[in-house]
Amino acid sequence: MYTESAGISNEANPSAEMFFCNREKMQLLWAEFIGEARSMAKKTPLEMHGAASALGEEERWTVRGIFERLIYKPLKPT
Repeated sequence: MYTESAGISNEANPSAEMFFCNREKMQLLWAEFIGEARSMAKKTPLEMHGAASALGEEERWTVRGIFERLIYKPLKPT
């Protein structure tokens, strides 16, 4: 969940799997993505396909890997 707020109300009842994300985390992920895209743009189409396939297999680019890098803090108070 992206928001500029730093807390939620008591009525929200979030799950333990829900987290805050902040602008800094999103910008870092975006910069990393753009960096990867730019590095691939220098390759031939065949090399680009292989590099994109290899990158897509990396844990950091799975849905879970992306969301884990966006975690700022849990929504549910500890």
